[in-house]
Amino acid sequence: MSELTTLIQMLEQVQLTDSPDERTMRLSTSSFNSRQAYGMLMDSSIADGNGLRIWKSRMPNKVKVFAWLFFRDRLSTRVNLHRKHVQPVDTCSRCGTSSESWQHAFFHCPYTAELWSRIGVDISNVQEMEDLWSAHHPAAVCSATGQMSS
Repeated sequence: MSELTTLIQMLEQVQLTDSPDERTMRLSTSSFNSRQAYGMLMDSSIADGNGLRIWKSRMPNKVKVFAWLFFRDRLSTRVNLHRKHVQPVDTCSRCGTSSESWQHAFFHCPYTAELWSRIGVDISNVQEMEDLWSAHHPAAVCSATGQMSS
């Protein structure tokens, strides 16, 4: 209710005219453009360690995009789809026992936990997304340099 009141007060101060709209950015005198807006959103003083690791890796672009969406919690998990009113429920479609968040879908669902176990990846210490970078992986998995481990 307080947000609506604030919005109404702000809109009461707006004076509409017949002149063409002009898009500008408050922190700049130049016209609006998406590159400048993105630059302002991605404050360079705050390093995104996951983003740096992902975008500088030698993975295919589609894997980089998936990883970036994963670390931003932007994948279409049922929890995210339910929040956007796309799915009526947020329950995991595989096991049906829990909400399908990124944690559940990738680590806690019995089906995915079994998959990790079969390929030899130890996810027992993964609580947060950043823990993935230090998770034990099988020797046959490529290292960060792109060289196969022996």
